[in-house]
This record gives sequence, C-alpha cells and structure tokens, in this order.
Amino acid sequence: MANARYVEYAGDINDSAQHLLSIIDDVLDLSRIQAGHGLAQAENEFAVADVLSAVGRMIRPLAAREGVRIVIPPCPPDLRLIAPERMVRQSLLNIIGNAVKFTAPGGCVTVGLALRDGTLELSVSDTGIGMTPAQIVTALTPFGRVETPLSARHAGTGLGLPLAKAMIEMQGGALHIDSAPDQGTTVLLTFPPVNMGSGSPGAEA
Repeated sequence: MANARYVEYAGDINDSAQHLLSIIDDVLDLSRIQAGHGLAQAENEFAVADVLSAVGRMIRPLAAREGVRIVIPPCPPDLRLIAPERMVRQSLLNIIGNAVKFTAPGGCVTVGLALRDGTLELSVSDTGIGMTPAQIVTALTPFGRVETPLSARHAGTGLGLPLAKAMIEMQGGALHIDSAPDQGTTVLLTFPPVNMGSGSPGAEA
C-alpha cells in the first residue's frame, strides 16, 4: 500500500515538473520571438495527417475528462507542409486545449482542413462560451487571461494563443479568431503556399 502511494507521489511530482518545464519553454520561446531572434527549429517536410493524428491522441484524454467531444476529419495522406513540425504541433495543442477548456461538458470541438489557392487552412471551432472583441484582445496578449466561470477551473499562463500566433506568423502565416459570447469560437490558421510540400493536392479539400 505504501509503495502504491509512493508511485502516485512520484507520478504527481513528474507531472508537475513536466508542466513547469512546458511553461518555461513557452516563456523562452515567446521571448526569443519578441526579441527578433526567432526559434532554433529546423524546417522539415511532414505529413499533416501525422500531426493531426498525434495531436488527437494527446488531447483526447483532456477532452474525455472535460466531457467534450473532439472531431478531427480524415486528412489526405499526401498533404504535406514545410515548417518546423514541433511548432505546428504545439500551436495546435495550445489552440485545441484552450477550446476544450472553454467548452462546457457535452460540447464539441471540431478541427477543419481546407486548401484554397494552394494555401493550407486549419481551423479549430468550439461550441464554448465565446468571447467579446475585448476578450479576444486579452487572449492574444502574453499572460492575458480571459476570466470566466470555466477559466477558474483551469490553471494557465495566458501564453498558449499568443505563442501560437507568434509561431504561425514567423512562418509567414496568420492566426485569426472569430468569436461571440455564447456562440463559440473559431481559430483559423493559414499557411502560405510557399510552405506547401510538392506532394500536396492542388484542389480544395
């Protein structure tokens, strides 16, 4: 019995250490970008389907605990992107994680995928509480936290969205938020055509 408690304590300590490390990494990444130094992340060509699959596996336990459904559509296996893969994965994790946290149990978070004129668009839409224009500005400000009844349940640094926006813009893309109170939120990520791999389909998905 004592050994089981020690294992549980060790697990809690490890989880806390990993959480603290992720916060430190986010602060350092954002500081480097704001200082104009960028990030030391090499670009590589990767399958978008692999990243979406990995993000889905990582985010589903959180969604299950919150009682929120996650919908990720099938992605063409030959759709590829040239960018730092870790950056894209981390950006999607931050955005989808926020969507889950600000959606009440029974709600849904849906990932969308489209190609328009060679530009890759990834969207994350939720049926959550939504935001006012002023709250959107706060959410995109480093360390800004939108205070709501749901936010009180989740600890956070207010770095997820600002860091995702900075990372995407560093690659020549853009992040846009469309939201309204009680109407949910959609975060749209666009990647420029120059960053599309040669194996990408040219038609709209």
